[in-house]
Amino acid sequence: MNAGAGPVNTVATITRKISLRSEWSLLVFTTIVPILVALVASAKAPPLLVPVMGLIAMGLSAAHLGKPARAYRAILNWRRSWLSREILLFPAFVGLSLLPSARPLTAAVGFVTLLAMDQVYRLSTNRRRGELHSASVLLTGLFLTGVFGQWLWLAVPVWLLKLGLYLRRHHRYPIASQPLFFSRIAFGFVLPVAAYTLYPLAIAFVLVGELIDRVEFYLELDFAQPSTQMRADLERAMV
Repeated sequence: MNAGAGPVNTVATITRKISLRSEWSLLVFTTIVPILVALVASAKAPPLLVPVMGLIAMGLSAAHLGKPARAYRAILNWRRSWLSREILLFPAFVGLSLLPSARPLTAAVGFVTLLAMDQVYRLSTNRRRGELHSASVLLTGLFLTGVFGQWLWLAVPVWLLKLGLYLRRHHRYPIASQPLFFSRIAFGFVLPVAAYTLYPLAIAFVLVGELIDRVEFYLELDFAQPSTQMRADLERAMV
């Protein structure tokens, strides 16, 4: 995951399957952020929920950094590094969420943040360059915006796109865990439709389905650990 310029540390370039035990903070962080962005974009965010959860998410994201106290210096590399842009954009999103009148701007910054998060992983996936993933946080943010706002014109097309991408991915790159596959199909695509009239239950099913997809995203990556690569990026950015 070389978000910046220059050679990566030798340790960081060792290719191997990652462990969710070591990357749990990134999993939680990348699951929470699109939910927060969608809540703002759909105008469904309870007061102070986004800033409070945003601060918690920032704490989780700092958990995988080698030198969290110096992470602020990484924003100096924002012209070349998507990771630096993410570090700059997410606190801006959280700060703007305190201003109700700035909701359109906050949502826009949030979606750009999601784009940056996806781009951090663009060189890390073992798939074709530029191939869209069903667990893309930008897609998830758009989908959840439609779900929270009950905007079928947005939710349904993105839902169908995510379903198509998910099925194509499993056809091209099958993974060993069939229970995860069937759970994702059930919670993410079947049960939300069955429980459509029970809106809170349908949302719960959707969120579980998105979490499963994000878990699979991390399990399928076959490269140096995200946290290790991010430390290497930050070390270069803070030089």
